[in-house]
Amino acid sequence: MISTVVLIPPVITATYFGSPYFDLIIGLAVIIVILEIFFASKRHMGWSLLGTIYITLAGYALIELRGYTGIGFATVCWLLVLVWSADIGAYITGLIFQGPKFAPRISPKKTWSGFLGAIVLAGLAGFTVAQLMALKAGWNLVALSCLLGALSQYGDLLESWFKRRFDRKDMSNLIPGHGGLADRVDGLAAAAISLWIYEKTLGYPLLKFLEL
Repeated sequence: MISTVVLIPPVITATYFGSPYFDLIIGLAVIIVILEIFFASKRHMGWSLLGTIYITLAGYALIELRGYTGIGFATVCWLLVLVWSADIGAYITGLIFQGPKFAPRISPKKTWSGFLGAIVLAGLAGFTVAQLMALKAGWNLVALSCLLGALSQYGDLLESWFKRRFDRKDMSNLIPGHGGLADRVDGLAAAAISLWIYEKTLGYPLLKFLEL
């Protein structure tokens, strides 16, 4: 809890003020995660290169999303909240309901109930943002939030697969009680890349599009 309290304020502050502060904190995070991947993979250059490409793309996507004039802060905050909500939903519902495992060979603790909980709470985050912004197509944001919440769980699963391949419990010991930075941003990376690709395909910032 202390680690979370310490980490969240600078992230939100940098997000609020935007460039260059947001760019700097994202750049620093990308460098840290690249180093974690390098050492976690036992200095394997091939896996390190793939990890570098993936996390750099995620960082670039976040900077691009924040760069939208007038809507960038809201976009990134929405993305952060829905990913955090998905993680909380997955943990709480998985803990309470348990049930069949989602991917037992990759991450034995993940359950289908947790996966569904992640989707529901991500959707609730999207509903809250839609109400706060009085979006005309608010339910579309809810649906997309559910989808991004699901994709964030696959991002978490991807990292779990990587750690299992190299027999790692955490990517590093950087954050007490949390492991490495990569352990905290795995879901965010997948969601950010997915949203950025969607908006590039759409050709318009999503939150502005839903206001039309």
